[in-house]
Amino acid sequence: MDVFLARQPIFDSEQRVSAYEILYRSGLVNNFDGIDGDEASREVIFNTFQTFGIENLTNAKPVFINFTESLINDETATLFSKDLLVVEILEDVLPSEQVIENSRSLKEMGYKIALDDFIYKPEYEELIELADIVKIDFLLSDKEEIKRLSRDLKNRNIELLAEKVETREDFEYAKKLGFSLFQGFFFSKPEIVISKKIQPIKTTCLQLVSKVNEKEIDFGKIANIVSMDLSLTYNLLKLVNSAAFGFRYRIKSVKHAVVALGEREIKKWIYLVVVNTIGEDEPDELTRLSLIRARFAELIAINTRYKKQSEEMFLLGLFSLLDVILRRPIREVLDEVKASNVIKDALIDGNGEIGIIYKMIIAYEKAEWDEVLLYAESLDIDCYLIVKAYMDALLWYNKLVG
Repeated sequence: MDVFLARQPIFDSEQRVSAYEILYRSGLVNNFDGIDGDEASREVIFNTFQTFGIENLTNAKPVFINFTESLINDETATLFSKDLLVVEILEDVLPSEQVIENSRSLKEMGYKIALDDFIYKPEYEELIELADIVKIDFLLSDKEEIKRLSRDLKNRNIELLAEKVETREDFEYAKKLGFSLFQGFFFSKPEIVISKKIQPIKTTCLQLVSKVNEKEIDFGKIANIVSMDLSLTYNLLKLVNSAAFGFRYRIKSVKHAVVALGEREIKKWIYLVVVNTIGEDEPDELTRLSLIRARFAELIAINTRYKKQSEEMFLLGLFSLLDVILRRPIREVLDEVKASNVIKDALIDGNGEIGIIYKMIIAYEKAEWDEVLLYAESLDIDCYLIVKAYMDALLWYNKLVG
């Protein structure tokens, strides 16, 4: 049986991922197929903690999960760790005596209480007093209403979460009003606002990418560049001498390591090092997302007519957020690393022969299942394989950084 979930990162004011919201999905179609809220929430809770495992789904970060009145009253939350679960009370839950009592009990046990899609009503005062986090929808509320709500709540020791943040303007406005948590598509397609100088180690990494993208790879030149950096030398030798590669002999030189890995693996190692290095001062979620996209794109390609371009798809996913990480135009960055025209067309305009896979990846991240289905049909790939590819990409990332 196939199981589907949608997740969206929640960031702090420094754009570091703080938690995730996990949402119910019945499949690769963006609807609930008539399922009621109680059943949907129960499935989300079970599948988050049992089927997928929170380590694989969120790298052990806390999850916001919607709670209906029934789930609050039957104390479902207490089955799971108070450090990993945020009880998000839906906006249609009436503040009955039982709901207030059970919410107070959860809070006393250490669980965080969040109020979803908050609109002030006097009858919700007792529930507001128990809330740790209040979520305000930036699409449904105008600026004046948001300003009024934030002013009324800021003296209650409540953390404000801006949801459906779509633009940098929304993000900056929310920060100005005292919001400390943020959620929305803004982080999936961020706006470039300033330029950023690349530090020496980052320059070295980009030089490596340039070298491996040449028509004929010169292993000697690659080894020379790696040898000039202590960190790169250490990590490469540690990698090739690990059990993961299973070489029967010890590799002692950088040049020997580069040759032993071969063209395919040295390319992949360099791409991974580049994204992790240039993103070291940026939000962890951006470099994490780049790596997951890379593996996801590669696995999708392997299962489609683009099988022979799987390496190029890996690079496409890896480079898809370079403009955000470096805060520079994507065209400029891709020129610097000598990316192929195929990758440029896909990342800059969403066009070209592999642009459709990139579009599908973005649609999948946004849980736009109708779009995913259309792209899947165009690629002639079974929806099960798409879901499997994404979960395999998550597992691959966790092993990579574990």
